[in-house]
Amino acid sequence: MCTLVILRRPDHAWPLIVAGNRDEMRDRSWAPPGRHWDDRPEVVAGLDRIARGSWLGVNDHGVVAVVMNREGSLGPAPGKRSRGELVLEALDHAEAVAGAQAMAELDPRAYRTFNLFIGDPLSAFWVRH
Repeated sequence: MCTLVILRRPDHAWPLIVAGNRDEMRDRSWAPPGRHWDDRPEVVAGLDRIARGSWLGVNDHGVVAVVMNREGSLGPAPGKRSRGELVLEALDHAEAVAGAQAMAELDPRAYRTFNLFIGDPLSAFWVRH
């Protein structure tokens, strides 16, 4: 099970601090945080080398997104999209509220179950499927 620690203090010099682990399929090929996507140059995130998504990332606007698997949903499944796409989709937005709204418009049945955190210095959201 993935773990995420969130420290949110809107009026502090460091308004949002997150720490998380990636424990799903630890032998799956990955790359450390970087600007891995030519079509998303504003995103810094770890790279899942197989599905080309990420589990945790931040964009140049200060939006952070983290996806976590839920109990009983370890690994990919036939006919389902990679949950790592959700992080990149959320980071396409300049504000967490816009990222959360975009997630609400997606068909959650296209993915295995997940928890998704999206936050920035002004707001934070927990998306659950």
